[in-house]
Amino acid sequence: MDLRRVFEAGKFLVALSALSISATATAQEGMRKVQVESSWPTVFEANRGESLELVTQAGSTRVKLLEIEHAYEPDHVTGKSAENRTFLSARLKLEVDGKPAELWLRGYQMPTTVGHVRLSVENTAEWANSGGLGNRRRMEHDVRLSAVPAGQTWGPADLRFPIKDYRWRSSTYRNSWSALVPFNVLYYHRGEDFGAIPNKLELVAVLPGTIAATPLPNGDGRSNSISLDVGDGTQIRYAHMDTESVDPKNPVGTQVESGTVLAKTGMTWNGGKNQHNDPHLHIELAQNGQTINMYASIVEAYFRDYDDTLIAIAGGFGFATPGQTYDLDATRSVARPGRSIRSYQWTLHDGTVVKGPHAKVKFDKPGYYAQELTVIADNGDEDRDSIHICVIDPANGGGYGSGWVYYTPTRNITPGTPVTFRSRLASSDQTIDFGDGSKPKKIEGDLDYAFEKPGIYTVSIRGASANGSPILHKIRIRIDPAPSARKQ
Repeated sequence: MDLRRVFEAGKFLVALSALSISATATAQEGMRKVQVESSWPTVFEANRGESLELVTQAGSTRVKLLEIEHAYEPDHVTGKSAENRTFLSARLKLEVDGKPAELWLRGYQMPTTVGHVRLSVENTAEWANSGGLGNRRRMEHDVRLSAVPAGQTWGPADLRFPIKDYRWRSSTYRNSWSALVPFNVLYYHRGEDFGAIPNKLELVAVLPGTIAATPLPNGDGRSNSISLDVGDGTQIRYAHMDTESVDPKNPVGTQVESGTVLAKTGMTWNGGKNQHNDPHLHIELAQNGQTINMYASIVEAYFRDYDDTLIAIAGGFGFATPGQTYDLDATRSVARPGRSIRSYQWTLHDGTVVKGPHAKVKFDKPGYYAQELTVIADNGDEDRDSIHICVIDPANGGGYGSGWVYYTPTRNITPGTPVTFRSRLASSDQTIDFGDGSKPKKIEGDLDYAFEKPGIYTVSIRGASANGSPILHKIRIRIDPAPSARKQ
């Protein structure tokens, strides 16, 4: 018997039991009641065919779980998944107060309002128990859900965004809850990742709290984590900072206010500065020792701290094979409270333009391709994003290109501001087109460039992988008018 696994399973059940206390679920005539509280989400599990009564101060909503449909992608990178595939999404079919409804588990997915609650899917048992999350995350029921009362924020209403002066998608590296970590071992992400060139941007306390862990003075030998205890059994964990950027004024036990600078984004993993190609901030939320989804909390905090009208969400990254049709879905794009999305448009890697939130793209040959999304709000404001899809020939695996692109500074860029672009693509003979009509330039590592006019630009990086397959990455950059021009 593996005593370590028994111990880990015991820790998991204790954590889940603590979460169930907050849910106050009790059996009653075949229907369990779950008391949905304010502030942090209430987390609970359910089985197919089971009915729950979700109780809030405003009223109750009856939810019955009918079906769970999983979707998959081909896996020719890790080679460790069942039937050579990995999980892409799960769609839950529900009956809510007698009417049909559905929920999604997938990266970049916001909660759905049904009746008196906002609901989100934490995980499904099939997904969690597949091995990509570790045995300590095994589930005893078919699905784990989380909820807050309808109309309430996903977590405290004063939670801050964790990075100062940050622009969403200022790197093509961005990973989200449940999404596969690309070009790595078989691992589905638990937390939120924001790509950033190391030691340029400051990290802040998202809430008042007490420092519960710090990598100082000599690093923690792992991912250089800072843990912030914000009360009620809840901790926020930041990871991958470099030791020299962590503020020594905040040892364990220090009480810090919301917005206190804790460190800068870094590249530390496995005890060293090892994230050469994917430097980023990792942030996650744990309640009573169990990590839960805080994506919606981060999105809402972003809109509180920054004035962006939209966040275009193209879907992150994906994998396909030659001849396969890939479904593009922009419906996870988000408008700030009070605004709405007026239109969607996809620009495919071959130049094809498709209007609407959904599009299909087919790949004739292997490569690493960007599919660009443009979203326009009801007031005319615009945002762009791209999903990057690695197309792999299963009969000839390897060498298809990997990596990401970054720029800094990420916000408050005006005409004439020098911007550093950093390519970490595994590609030869790379060129960068800044999208402003200037001539493309060669890029090897870092390249500085200043835009002459305000606007939104799509920067394109092209190259070739080790086996000659084409690589196309795209990244959006926003150039603000100069302060004098804004006053006129």
